[in-house]
Amino acid sequence: MANGVRNKLTPFCLKFIAARTITECEYQAIKLADHTHAYWMNQLNSGVETKEQVLVGFSESAENHINLIGVIQNGIALNFV
Repeated sequence: MANGVRNKLTPFCLKFIAARTITECEYQAIKLADHTHAYWMNQLNSGVETKEQVLVGFSESAENHINLIGVIQNGIALNFV
C-alpha cells in the first residue's frame, strides 16, 4: 500500500494494518471499519447521541449483525466466574 494511502487512515485503522502487505479486499474491510468507528465516535463526541444510544445503535446495526452472525448464530454462552 502506498504511503499516501496509509497517511489518510486513522490510528484506529492503522493498528490493523501493521507492517504487512494487505490485499485490496482487506484494505476495503479495514477502511469500512475505520469509517464505522469514526461515525460512532462523532455521534458520541458531538453530543448527538448518549453513550447508551451509541451502544444500542452500534449493537443493533445491520453491519454489526452481519459481522457477528457466524459467532452468535448458535447463541451466546455465559460463563459465570
